[in-house]
Amino acid sequence: EDGSPTITIPEGKDAPTELQVATLIEGEGAEVPETDTVRLHYTGVVWSSGKVFDSSWENGSPIELAANQFVPGFTKAIVGQKAGPQIIAIIPASEGYGDETASRLSKAEAIDGDVMVFVVDILGATPAAG
Repeated sequence: EDGSPTITIPEGKDAPTELQVATLIEGEGAEVPETDTVRLHYTGVVWSSGKVFDSSWENGSPIELAANQFVPGFTKAIVGQKAGPQIIAIIPASEGYGDETASRLSKAEAIDGDVMVFVVDILGATPAAG
């Protein structure tokens, strides 16, 4: 109803150990560089429990941050995308919170070294002032 995605973790499948990014809906805007401020909606779940740990849709509004202010895997997933797409990113602990995953994502019953899965709508990007 509000555009919020549902993320289902496949049963019996091991979590990926490398960053995986796929386009669900193609974007048509300008390519997002690392220095742009991005406006996006997202939902994130942890692989082990399938539970949501954060969602801008649930929080009521998109967020705006510099593309390089996220965990490394998230930044790699959005940089180079065209504004306007919806993507899915599977981020291993090595590209996320590593051994701090459980404490950072305790709401979702994460374990240390857990994999994060995001569905992200990149709504727009604003070039950095300079």
